[in-house]
Amino acid sequence: MKKLTAILALFGGFTGVSSQSTSVVSVVINEQLLAQITKNQAVRLASNEAFLNSYEKQKEMYDDVNRKIAQVIAIQQFIYDKLVNVNMAIKQGKRMYYLSKTFAEIGNNAGEVYQLTTKYPQYAVLLTRFYQGATEELIKMQAELTEEILREDNDFLMDPYDREKLIRNISTKAQMINGYLICIKIRLKNAMDIPYIYQIPKINTYVNLDKMIVSDIIQQFKYIFN
Repeated sequence: MKKLTAILALFGGFTGVSSQSTSVVSVVINEQLLAQITKNQAVRLASNEAFLNSYEKQKEMYDDVNRKIAQVIAIQQFIYDKLVNVNMAIKQGKRMYYLSKTFAEIGNNAGEVYQLTTKYPQYAVLLTRFYQGATEELIKMQAELTEEILREDNDFLMDPYDREKLIRNISTKAQMINGYLICIKIRLKNAMDIPYIYQIPKINTYVNLDKMIVSDIIQQFKYIFN
């Protein structure tokens, strides 16, 4: 109502200009509307400030979460690396244990092979390929150890993977050497129980073949004359 009165007074003032030399303008203020506008503005400002504060808090929380995630990942990676190193150390420890046992067996078997070779040289010469096999594996193992230990790089540090690979290769070669020695030892120990001609490479094949031919001839002879 006050707003309508102000408008009518304003228009009345404009129409009275032509009839009067002095005009009167009445300004009416709507206190309720002004109060509501002020209140709304305050609410909007408070809402904007709350939004900014909320955004800042969310950003801080997001950054904090990212930092904690990074810390968790770093800790997890640290634990994983330690577990891998421990696992690798255990594996290498086991390999070194079995490797030491293999070397001990090689020493014992080599001593027995030497004694048997001295005792039965005529049979030992028939096992040349086994002696050569053991010697070749020994040379390979020595070369690999020399290459790894006497590297020219002054700052060379062997990581767990390279160390595991070296131990595995040496272990394989040591087992092959031990296998050759065991084979030689068994063959020499049983040498006296097997006819010499059967122990000669290639000739034993011909002997067995001749025996088969002779046996077949005898069977045919019996069949013809019976």
